[in-house]
Amino acid sequence: MAERDNYYDYIRALAALLVLFGHKGKMPGGAIGVSIFFCLSGFLITQILIALPTLSLSNLAKFIFRRWMRIYPLYVAALGMTYLLMQHYRPESIQEFTSALPGMLTFTHEPNWTGYAAAVGWTLHAEFWFYVCFPFIFALTYRCGLLPLAIGLLIVTSVLAKIFAGHGEPAKWLTGNDQWLTVIYLDQLMYGALCSFLIAKQSPAVQLFASRWWFWGTLLISLAMGKLLPFKGYDVYWYLKTSGAALLCAIAILHHAARPKMLKDNFIAWLGRISFSIYLVHAIVLDYLPAKEIPEKLDTPSFVLIVLILSFLTERFIERPGIWLSKTLAKFRPAPPERLLSSDARRPPDYQHLRSAGAGSYSEPNP
Repeated sequence: MAERDNYYDYIRALAALLVLFGHKGKMPGGAIGVSIFFCLSGFLITQILIALPTLSLSNLAKFIFRRWMRIYPLYVAALGMTYLLMQHYRPESIQEFTSALPGMLTFTHEPNWTGYAAAVGWTLHAEFWFYVCFPFIFALTYRCGLLPLAIGLLIVTSVLAKIFAGHGEPAKWLTGNDQWLTVIYLDQLMYGALCSFLIAKQSPAVQLFASRWWFWGTLLISLAMGKLLPFKGYDVYWYLKTSGAALLCAIAILHHAARPKMLKDNFIAWLGRISFSIYLVHAIVLDYLPAKEIPEKLDTPSFVLIVLILSFLTERFIERPGIWLSKTLAKFRPAPPERLLSSDARRPPDYQHLRSAGAGSYSEPNP
């Protein structure tokens, strides 16, 4: 297996911290962090699809199963813990939460507000239907060179959906369930997918982002957007700001492809590796940590410490076993020998070299 590229873990860590402190009320950057996650997810998912031995129905089904297993065990555990805590601390919300459980477990419906612990699941609803649908679009378009056109059409569709329907006006939705969230945020996922395509094809456009100022500029702008821009609604301008964050993430990805540099495996990289656990766990702690009983100066430090400890445990004992089980049960079928020798194989000639030289392992990215 190729060496893990910590660069993407650094990006995950930034996104996770923006969500963490945004929901804590220390900065209005939660929406920025989510958009960064979406872009990075679209990039890494497309990398996996490009690297598949074949785009057979069997491999596509196994890919979807692996993605489901990547998010579902921890998601179910988080819902279970929320239910137990809600019974004791928020009994007035338990009926709403319980009645919405079938929809939450099938990624088809989010409940009305019962706290952050249930609310953060909307991003998983959006990503899950992306996992289900995009592999088939990819399979139909990649080999014949139509993937960029498909990505462009999906971006346009998403932008039009924001303008004419939106997230905050369910009465205007074309569907009656949360699958519409995938359409709303599809452009942010597609920016990452386009990056993956350009890198895999070794497009000269990638080298346009070689300057280190692309990296530092996007980092500073992302932090400034998270700190200075108050996101209080779901209007078109709000969507454009969050899509802007996803575009900044895409620029950072292309910069790394043009000028790869292995970053240290340190505390920041560790935060990135447990970022999915941080995302789900922090919402539960935010809802049920007895903040009134903690001195004000210790409130945020204790919140962060508890989130990190619990996230370490859930990543180690829930996420990892789920990943291992999915790989064991759903091994990709290799390409036939004659296809491996074919001159028109899907993978670019030095794609494997690119991975081993520093593009990193894309086998199990965080959402």
